[in-house]
Amino acid sequence: MSPLFIIFGILAIIIPVGLCIFYKNKIDELTTDNGILKKRNDTLEERFNAEDANDTSATASAWEFIQRVGRNHQFEVHEMKSGDDWVEFSFSYQDGAFTGYAGTKDHELTLHYPCYFGIKRTSESFEKVRTLCQRATREFRFIKVLYTYHEQSNELDIHFLIEVPNVSEEAFMDYLKRCFSKADIIRQTLNGGHMSTEVENQDFARQERMLVDAEMQHESKTRKQKNPLVSEPNHGTLREYIAYLFNGEDVEDMLALRVQDTKTTKYIRERDKIANFDILGAVVKGAGEEAEFADFEPVVLTLDAVKNHYVITLHPLKSRKDFLSVRMTAVCTPHEFLQDYVPNATYEPQAISMLICYVKTELPALEEDDEELPTTSNSKQVYHGRQLMQQNYFAQAISVLTPINKQLRANYFKLSKKDQDLYFSTCYYLGFCYTDLHLYEKAHYYLSTAQDCNRFDYSQEYINCLAECHDPRVFKAIDDEIQATRAQLDQIDKDEDRGSEEMMSHRERLVDYYAFLQRRRGYSQINFGYLDDAADTFKHLLEHEGSREYAEHELKYIETLKKKKQ
Repeated sequence: MSPLFIIFGILAIIIPVGLCIFYKNKIDELTTDNGILKKRNDTLEERFNAEDANDTSATASAWEFIQRVGRNHQFEVHEMKSGDDWVEFSFSYQDGAFTGYAGTKDHELTLHYPCYFGIKRTSESFEKVRTLCQRATREFRFIKVLYTYHEQSNELDIHFLIEVPNVSEEAFMDYLKRCFSKADIIRQTLNGGHMSTEVENQDFARQERMLVDAEMQHESKTRKQKNPLVSEPNHGTLREYIAYLFNGEDVEDMLALRVQDTKTTKYIRERDKIANFDILGAVVKGAGEEAEFADFEPVVLTLDAVKNHYVITLHPLKSRKDFLSVRMTAVCTPHEFLQDYVPNATYEPQAISMLICYVKTELPALEEDDEELPTTSNSKQVYHGRQLMQQNYFAQAISVLTPINKQLRANYFKLSKKDQDLYFSTCYYLGFCYTDLHLYEKAHYYLSTAQDCNRFDYSQEYINCLAECHDPRVFKAIDDEIQATRAQLDQIDKDEDRGSEEMMSHRERLVDYYAFLQRRRGYSQINFGYLDDAADTFKHLLEHEGSREYAEHELKYIETLKKKKQ
């Protein structure tokens, strides 16, 4: 046997044995590591189980959460009503009576706190309560301040509505404390106190007198009909109102809608159903002549979408033979996780209050001698939108006018002269509606188009919009109009027929328009802090009969501002 064969034989035995020993050691090491990992995992699991036993807020439903908070803070939670996935409850904490709705399968939790009862309704008290609720909703941020009207007793009540997210006990108790502190502010304000300084209150009062000059000049001319003259009104879907008022969310972005009245809570999670939800159907039962309010208590719609959180409150107001009136308050709040990406200036909640109406019957046909009798389908639609605008149903007017505006704009160069004029009319009406809703960017978009028509009413509304939103371009717009008006007055004064009735009427209209421009100039000078210039402007306006009262009021306001500065 050769030595080489012996060497290969020995290697054939040693190598397999060595490999077996090597892999056996590796297997033992892995087994040991797995044992250590398993032990660590068991330890962590025990720790997590112990933590879950001590704090179940992460997994408990809203109903379990509110019961646990009651036990820990020594107040008893009473179950009033229940459904498949919700419970209506009540409890008292520090003499405060709270009610609310809690989910039994999710973390949906809403609190309701009565703030102030038994305010006798007068025109003055109603306006004060309405304005206070709007201001408080903007200032209190997490609390929605609502009012209800009881027709039998002719009284107003003020309530807080708080939507509580999935929070800790400490944060929940902080919400309760906020209710008490904010309620004190409301009571002090209603009993003669002030939420702000005297100057701030006066300034707010000036802002509330929306479009003073518009009412003095052209708005009064359009308010002729007692009822909105539309035979097929667009009552509006949730998607339409969100789109027109808050720039909109796509249908696929609408996640969940909650419809809550005094008795029930309904949840809708199908996105198409949310988008096409009939706003007025939430407060109206029946249809046509049989339509009536289901209840005179408010209904609250809460919409969660991808970008924003919306709360829409519907307050039934008046039930008349031909239509029902509802005041709708809509609040849009961007989600908190977007705060890092959205500038602070645009993160503040938007709050809009407006009237909407449910038309019960087909209203009387237009009279044949009406000068503005519409003759085409386009002009009829514009006329219907204008009628809604005249009755202050601005949101519904927008929903009627927007489609026809888009249609006319897309075919503008193919239109007849009459339809081109109709297009500019829709721009004017839409701008008017958006200005009254304080949506100035949208208003400017339409009014800047209408203003090019060189019409008094269109130009007035354009300048009103610039003045109300404190746009610095207002001064140039006013100066341009003043120069053009002066030129026309000079031309009339030099005309041979200046004494004719037609010329005198036109001259009087130009003088009134010139005074309007000066009023808007003085108003804007105050807004930008040019108090001395504003005083000079209004002193000259004392000579104009139609502006005297307005000028006197503004001069007093200027004196108040100057004393405040001193």
